Amino acid sequence: MVPQGIHVDSISFLLGIDSLTNVSGAFGGDLDPTKGMYWAWNSGYINWKLEGTCTKCETLKNQFEFHLGGYLPPYFNAQRIGFAVPAQGPIAIDVDVAAFLERAKPGERCAIMSPSKEAVELARVAASVFSIADHD
Repeated sequence: MVPQGIHVDSISFLLGIDSLTNVSGAFGGDLDPTKGMYWAWNSGYINWKLEGTCTKCETLKNQFEFHLGGYLPPYFNAQRIGFAVPAQGPIAIDVDVAAFLERAKPGERCAIMSPSKEAVELARVAASVFSIADHD
């Protein structure tokens, strides 16, 4: 909740980790490598991770894995997300995972596990499924 007397007209955040943090090594807290969002082999963080099953995936147990990350050009993967805030009161940010899956097509591609052009394209899709909603 926004404190009384404070007006917020926009909100923005980075979906992912900036390049400086990526090259500074592993951190603790939420950025602790034991939380499963750090690629030790690539010395960088995963910005978006979605795993599940899809009967169309011809993988072990029909699993799909989208681990989107990368901080070096041309595969800088973090995405800036911003919204105008429509009114005062509670601010809710929704993530439409179904819309992401519809565009990611896990039946056609079942794994993205390293920085690539395809990972950047899916990171843009991931950023597009965030929205601000009024949940009174």
